[in-house]
Amino acid sequence: MEATKIQRRKFHSKSRRGCLACKTRRIKCDEQGPPCANCVVRKSECTYPAPKSSKPASKKPLAPASGSGVSAKASSSTDGSLTLPRLAAAPGSSLFVANTTSPESSERSLTLSRQPSPSLNIHASLSPSPSAYSSSSSTNIALELELMHQWSTHTWKSIHFMPGEESFLQVDLPRLALRHGYMMDGLMATAAVDLAIASRQSNPTASTAYLCTAIERSNRASAGFRDELRNINRDNLYILYYFSTMAAHFNFITPGLPLTPLQQTDMFFTMIWGAVHIGMVNVQWLIESPTQLAASFAYAANVRMELFDLLDPETTEAISRMSSVIRGARLPSKDDGPGPLAIENFGYQMATGQTKYAFAEGDEGYRRGNFLGALVAAGPDFIDAIRNREHVALFLTMYWAVLVHRVGVADPYKTWWIGSKGADLIDEISGILVTSWLGKRSDVREGIAWTRLQVGLTPVEGCIWSYPFSGLDITALDVAGLDI
Repeated sequence: MEATKIQRRKFHSKSRRGCLACKTRRIKCDEQGPPCANCVVRKSECTYPAPKSSKPASKKPLAPASGSGVSAKASSSTDGSLTLPRLAAAPGSSLFVANTTSPESSERSLTLSRQPSPSLNIHASLSPSPSAYSSSSSTNIALELELMHQWSTHTWKSIHFMPGEESFLQVDLPRLALRHGYMMDGLMATAAVDLAIASRQSNPTASTAYLCTAIERSNRASAGFRDELRNINRDNLYILYYFSTMAAHFNFITPGLPLTPLQQTDMFFTMIWGAVHIGMVNVQWLIESPTQLAASFAYAANVRMELFDLLDPETTEAISRMSSVIRGARLPSKDDGPGPLAIENFGYQMATGQTKYAFAEGDEGYRRGNFLGALVAAGPDFIDAIRNREHVALFLTMYWAVLVHRVGVADPYKTWWIGSKGADLIDEISGILVTSWLGKRSDVREGIAWTRLQVGLTPVEGCIWSYPFSGLDITALDVAGLDI
């Protein structure tokens, strides 16, 4: 009888190019840093050994992984368009909008930029099992099956905002991903974040492994996405559009990034605006695509002012502070004179109106996710104002954060990714405003008090919300006969 053959464990291929931290831990390094994916997740210093100077002249230098040779610097805007926030270059932020230029292939296409990828190697995928750092094909297949199962049973619901979209997200999009590698990596990255958040309390080790997988997959997806942008056509525009919104979603929900809540929100708004630009390449193609985008556009175009009558009196009173502030507060001046009133700026008008309408939509708007784009509709200049920490823009952003919090409370199963994001954002912004020049206004202090109350934060000294409202402090306003 032939002796039973003992299968030996397959080890990953040896390499001397990994970072020193991974060598110390005796784990596989993706060699795509600094920082590598492992060091990003562990928030540790990532240092690579100095290259040997005695390399034979006949040998060619090792080529980087496909798609990884991109600059970490953002393209500068020469036409006044939205420029890349400096914060977006932080480790782990895989994809962001740099600026909007016109490449040769399309006059209205979009230029994207990405930081150095922690990993673009599919064989570096991790799982929470003892073989988490193995590169064997069986480990990768098991992990990929787990991620796709998670997407099709749970994760897809986190970006499900349009009625009738269920089949597309759960069935059609994964099938499209079989032909578009960047979309497959994007789905798996988002599913990995879902699993990382779900296991964060019960199994921190597994959560860390899933998060590392998410970052690796996201950066690999970014590289493929950039390549696909060079050839936008009728057949792939809607796929690129969905991916770009999903990438914004990914960067907004990923925990553990070295970013403050406000910085992560900056990145989200910037990337959503990039998705809008992709869609604007040809809106008709989006409308005719096999999605529910046409119905979504039709719904957005049907403004129903009667919804404001359904708001409860206290919320109506609270959101009136937004109008009060933009009527009376001035924006920074570009010269020695006083700056313009915020209400004179179309972006601030749009941000206020869209946010108030998102409150009026209530549960219907929450289900459709309209609240997510309320401030993005104000345009790139307003997004820049948030990123530059302009105080009136930050005040309006606090109200947007209340919407985020309410959605998380209304449907925690679907919006597992929200958690404390609304509260964290309000806490950071209110800390900035309460000591600012804008914080001297009574309507601003009341707005701070109300938003903190809505998300369960403790009151801030000097900021009191009293309802019913006792009236405007006329001395704090500079109305100049304007209205909204």
